[in-house]
Amino acid sequence: MILTTNYKHHLAQHIIDSELMLAWGTGDENWQDDDFSTANQSAETALSAELGRRVLVIKTFALPDAGGEIQLPNGSYTATTEPSDIVYLKCLFEYDDEPTAVIREYGVFMNSKTNASLPVGQQYFSAADVVDAGLMISYSRLRTPLYRTADTRQAIEIIIPIMQVVE
Repeated sequence: MILTTNYKHHLAQHIIDSELMLAWGTGDENWQDDDFSTANQSAETALSAELGRRVLVIKTFALPDAGGEIQLPNGSYTATTEPSDIVYLKCLFEYDDEPTAVIREYGVFMNSKTNASLPVGQQYFSAADVVDAGLMISYSRLRTPLYRTADTRQAIEIIIPIMQVVE
């Protein structure tokens, strides 16, 4: 049994249409090499030590493109409005978002709920502001921690391929 191209496009569209936030956290400074394996990370449902989360600024389809404007360690891509089975996400953390933190993990969450008493339009939420984390759809542990400073606007870009699982 295989997933059809139309269904993979549908799943990608569902991700794009959802309310998405990127959460980041301090993780565990004692993580060992085997803690970074894909198998160990794929079962995660939450960050181990969340600091906060921010609403994503870009959610769109993408296509592999050797000359694409999206340059990531796993390849180059071009953003597109045409349906594809690849989702491109971008989050821009502001200068004052956890300006002295050491970031060791981050994840994309779908349909998070924040405290209703917060101001409309707020884009960054501390862990205490989140009343329902939502569904974590992507997770990454950083082998090299990200040391935040108040003079850096941190961009995090993510590619999520809707892949075929073969059994």
